[in-house]
Amino acid sequence: MKSKGVYLVPTLSVIDAMSRSRRTNDFRQGSVRSLNRCAQSVASAKEIGVKIADGSDPAATDRHGKNAEELEAMTRRVLKPLDAIRAATTSAADLIGWPDDVGAVEVGKFADLIAVQGDPIADITILHHVKFVMKRADESSRTT
Repeated sequence: MKSKGVYLVPTLSVIDAMSRSRRTNDFRQGSVRSLNRCAQSVASAKEIGVKIADGSDPAATDRHGKNAEELEAMTRRVLKPLDAIRAATTSAADLIGWPDDVGAVEVGKFADLIAVQGDPIADITILHHVKFVMKRADESSRTT
């Protein structure tokens, strides 16, 4: 993956959600084992320099819009909060082939900005509680 520039997109939150929704102990134990293997794989990939991007791959409509769960799942197991945020922004932009257009707050790039109360580097879970969204904060949205 590293030599070919292939991204790893762990989707740990999907396994978390499935394990919470299943009632059997066997399934929950299997989910824990699966998450442990995934976390080890992500840690090994990070250690050797494989690029990591954020994605959640929701299997049902009620799972859409819960992107913060993936960031939380990644930081609970492997990544530091800033690494998880980068996986969802600059790395994700690079993965989809748009690094010149999105993924960072820079002149000439499109951006949807969010505001949260607190520091997501100190507590990634505050990203579950977005207080404000500025849609498409780019040059064309400015007023003079």
